[in-house]
Amino acid sequence: MRRDRLLRMQALLAQLLAASFSSDELCVVQSRWARGDLLYPPHGPRFKRVMGWLRRLA
Repeated sequence: MRRDRLLRMQALLAQLLAASFSSDELCVVQSRWARGDLLYPPHGPRFKRVMGWLRRLA
């Protein structure tokens, strides 16, 4: 039973790798948690809050 499960996992991994690298087009997806836009101008109260949080962390 363990061997069957291992073979299924290997087959699934092979499918995922084939699907991931079969395209020549570049596809970049930014994480929804990456909030670089908070640091872009125009700087306002939100920028000051974010900088305050970063100063506390540093």
